[in-house]
Amino acid sequence: MLTGTRTVMVSVVIVVVALALVVATLGEGTARPGRDGVLEIVMEGNDFTPSRMIIPAEEPVTLVFVNDNDAARNVAFGREVTETDGIPTGLQEDLFAGLSARVEPGRGWIGPSESVPVVTISVGGRSSTRVHVTFPRDRVGDWEMVCFRGRGCDPRVATVAEVTIR
Repeated sequence: MLTGTRTVMVSVVIVVVALALVVATLGEGTARPGRDGVLEIVMEGNDFTPSRMIIPAEEPVTLVFVNDNDAARNVAFGREVTETDGIPTGLQEDLFAGLSARVEPGRGWIGPSESVPVVTISVGGRSSTRVHVTFPRDRVGDWEMVCFRGRGCDPRVATVAEVTIR
């Protein structure tokens, strides 16, 4: 049996280790919407900042996509990249499937269609697109945000960001 002082010291060590694990799990680059519900996602080159996001379920959020590139970028949220003839073409599961959202500008919401099988957020070069959405409880879990370029979604070319709906 531990003595009183020793018990306190062991408890403090356990708390410090637990906090270190939480900080390591969240890490630098993890972001949540602010009090106003806005979460800004910057696209520069093939990178997304933040690279990890936590978004609450059943609360309205505004995702602001800022494209710092000269060329347009198209992003999609989902799980399991699909390929046709070795070329990434979409996602097995679409986070936005069946959801309604308000998008500014309106042309920033593409699909789904035969040629684009998942909802895609389009952001022109050196511009931004705002997506106002509420993710339902059935979307809780881990998702990926990938960049669509050329003939499809190629996470080998563009960085994949992690998105968790809680």
